[in-house]
Amino acid sequence: MAEMLAPAGGFGKFVLVVLALSVVGNMVLSNYSVALCLQMLVPVFAKVPRFLFIVATLANMIPMSIYAAAKWEESLVNFLSVIGYWAGCFDAIIIEELIVFRNMDYRSYDPEIWNQSRRLPTGLAAIGASLVSLGLVVPSIDTPWFTGPIGERIGDLGFESAFVVTGMAYYPLRTLELRVMGHV
Repeated sequence: MAEMLAPAGGFGKFVLVVLALSVVGNMVLSNYSVALCLQMLVPVFAKVPRFLFIVATLANMIPMSIYAAAKWEESLVNFLSVIGYWAGCFDAIIIEELIVFRNMDYRSYDPEIWNQSRRLPTGLAAIGASLVSLGLVVPSIDTPWFTGPIGERIGDLGFESAFVVTGMAYYPLRTLELRVMGHV
């Protein structure tokens, strides 16, 4: 990056400093979020000091970063493609939940119950729909690390497959979840 910005002179150095500081700022928030999420997902972890999770996260991230830096472009493409497939599932669920099950009523999301697990959806419908979609997503992938039979013939359709199949599977699973739980 420094060599690419070298022709810009002092401005290039300024951009590098801003970039370095923004990366550090982003990592602080990400590491704190990881620690907070771990404490919310597993209630026993709430007793563990948050900074220990941050240290453990950094202990994992540093060797992974060193490895990824050697093959930066390939690592970035692989990482972004995996996030893209997950985003297809996530987008389908969020959109369908809002439009179909909550009738576009944002007031149906109650922020007061965020930590009352009995009043929240179990999430099993979302997990199930995402897992079901893997049956078509995996053959539709066309990435440097894996190419499925569909992806090989017509290109990468992993995101589109994830979105469509997750959306189709989520409706019956969420309907069943609502019948069992009795509330949105």
